Amino acid sequence: MHYTNTERKTIQTASLSIEVEDFQSRSDSVIAIGERYNGFISDSHTYVTDTGRKRGVITIRVPTNTFLVVIEEIERVGTVKSKDTSGKDVTEEYIDLTARLNNFERQERRLLDILDMANTTTDVLEVERELWRVRGEIEWLTGQINYLENRVELATVSVSLYEPEPITHSWGIRDALRSAFVGFVSVIRGLIILTGYALPLVILVCIAWLVKSKVMPGLRKERK
Repeated sequence: MHYTNTERKTIQTASLSIEVEDFQSRSDSVIAIGERYNGFISDSHTYVTDTGRKRGVITIRVPTNTFLVVIEEIERVGTVKSKDTSGKDVTEEYIDLTARLNNFERQERRLLDILDMANTTTDVLEVERELWRVRGEIEWLTGQINYLENRVELATVSVSLYEPEPITHSWGIRDALRSAFVGFVSVIRGLIILTGYALPLVILVCIAWLVKSKVMPGLRKERK
């Protein structure tokens, strides 16, 4: 297996966040767009918020040559709130993997020739052990190259769809109550701290009063 194609290899990805009025119909539209351009759904996740609004993320893979037109059509399903596209050049990584694969394939052919000439069991076992290692490298490199080719040939578009949350008017009552509660807690906390500081002083004052009003008059009577 030889890879001689050295044209630029770019992995294209896009991420969109779109507000929609009807999640189900718009998600169906996104799926239909991907399928219309020979793409497929690679991942999908949907959930419902506490207010009953639907949200979800749909990830589609489409041929690279349809990447831009797919994005343009998806943008029409609702109000685009954010959009991010990127392209990662993996040409050098691809060339490096291809060169390493070719080297290991040459090693494999040489080892097969040596194996044909091996005369002893020991020699055969040593060559087969090296063949095992080389073929493992070939399988790994082939897998990496196939992975890159797949990512290059099929762009990835991740679409986040969400229904707008209902607008509620509390006229500031909720915030006012929250602020009042926080203030109340702060006052109670301050009183507790103040009591902790003042309590020893109150005890000392009470002791002094008892000594002055009870003990001292008794001492004076004894002296008389």
